[in-house]
Amino acid sequence: METSPKSKPILEQFKNIFHKGKLKQAFDDFEWRNKTAQEARDERDHVADEFSLWVKKGCSTKGAEEQIQAVHKWGFGAKLNSKQRTLFNHPNLDLFVDTLKTWSSGVPEEVRQTALEKCLIIPNIGIARQSKWLCFIDQKNYAIYDSRVSWALRQIQVDCKRVFPTLPSRSRDTPRQTWLGSSKEIRAKRMSGGYMTYLELVNAVRKDFEFERAADVEIALFMLGKDKAYW
Repeated sequence: METSPKSKPILEQFKNIFHKGKLKQAFDDFEWRNKTAQEARDERDHVADEFSLWVKKGCSTKGAEEQIQAVHKWGFGAKLNSKQRTLFNHPNLDLFVDTLKTWSSGVPEEVRQTALEKCLIIPNIGIARQSKWLCFIDQKNYAIYDSRVSWALRQIQVDCKRVFPTLPSRSRDTPRQTWLGSSKEIRAKRMSGGYMTYLELVNAVRKDFEFERAADVEIALFMLGKDKAYW
């Protein structure tokens, strides 16, 4: 995933905000559900490996709910609630599984973005959830985009506008989410575009800062996102 001319100014801004040592330290300090950094990374990788294997074997219907719920429970501490479980209804599940297959197949970026855009129209399943499933297909090249990651990136701007949408949070006194549009189609289009720009950035940082995986850059940003200095 090469850095486009459009994204080079974004990368330069990123480097002005976060130096390599800060990101490395944040990655080393990873905390998740009261586990040590290594325990947290090991648990994440175990869930990701199981999910990735299921996807690579063709996303069999038999194991779909178990695998999807396992990633959600890891990320949110609980299984999908009754509203979110509409993901398993027809045609939502077919659309979602097709998106997973598309993202695991090595197709061009624009094809993957179109698939994600369609999936983001599914009710109650936003990018914080979608990106966890996508990331766990391939942590070397894909990464999670959640509220804390979005907070860490709030200072990056192009033409005086924030590049990366700020996601909502259940916590009080946190940044206000970005308004992406009045229709679900517009919101899905803008969010999918923002996510593709985010992946381009974290992959460029991965190479320049010598991280092993895009997901490792994301883990560092997750830790730094709680620092109000970046808001």
